[in-house]
Amino acid sequence: MPHDWRVAKSLVTLLGQVNELCPNRHKDWDGTIGDEKHQQSKSDHNPDSHRVVCAMDITHDPANGFDSYKFADFLKSKHDRRIQYLISNGRIWNRDVHPEIWRTYTGASPHDHHVHISVDHDPALADDNRTWDLSGWKIGPKPQVAFHSLMPGGIYSDIPYDRSVPTSIRTNNPGALNASDWVKAYPGYVSSDETSPGNFTAIFQSPEEGVMAWWDLMQRYRTAGVVTVSDIINRYGGGQDYSDYVDFVSSRTQFSPDHEVKLEGDDQNLLEFAKAMFRYEGGVDTPLSDEQIMLGFRLAREA
Repeated sequence: MPHDWRVAKSLVTLLGQVNELCPNRHKDWDGTIGDEKHQQSKSDHNPDSHRVVCAMDITHDPANGFDSYKFADFLKSKHDRRIQYLISNGRIWNRDVHPEIWRTYTGASPHDHHVHISVDHDPALADDNRTWDLSGWKIGPKPQVAFHSLMPGGIYSDIPYDRSVPTSIRTNNPGALNASDWVKAYPGYVSSDETSPGNFTAIFQSPEEGVMAWWDLMQRYRTAGVVTVSDIINRYGGGQDYSDYVDFVSSRTQFSPDHEVKLEGDDQNLLEFAKAMFRYEGGVDTPLSDEQIMLGFRLAREA
């Protein structure tokens, strides 16, 4: 059955240019027409009075050439009259509201996994399908992120958005850490993937850097007095009932829930604890070698 709506022609043109310049990019978060949640509110993802959708999302995929954060900055700098507003990485820019600056965006999604582009609803602008001026935009089909292992021959993932692979494995993030502010500033952080509504899992260049971030989180817990198997895992869950998680790790390691997890001087037990957590997060045993995990511990201590 044909749609009773269509996408603004200017956006169709823009998307075609992006795809031509970056044919290998992932499109997990590409979208135009709003889902049921969008349809319950005012959104440019809903058809306007002309039955035209004037908004488009394009997936953030710097690993395959499309950095949506930089693209948003680039579009802002071009002052194309067709654009009404942009949302990217916790920022919003509107042509009619302080157009000289980005402002903080406080919506439910920070838009760090895609850029939102809204065009003017005036048909003369929305359907202006002239080629967009993308000259000067540094983009191409070659990966800009070189996923790798820090250990020669080590296992790593270069498919962070392949959902046929467990999240913690494909993102080089064995602890499945969320992309909090401190994680985003951590060595090796690349981007994030919204794996469930409002839950953004960090993506790392290498799994060893993912282990480093996990160790750093354990250190933060220790500073706060959270040192036992039970306390660590319940803190990890952010208030959820993680009793099954605690039971799993205790059974796997033979550590009691009250066992103190030491970050120094007891690496063999720390390794077993980490592997048990990584197993629970991934749903399968971590493919990383013990040597890769231990390297992550060492690098975290030296950081």
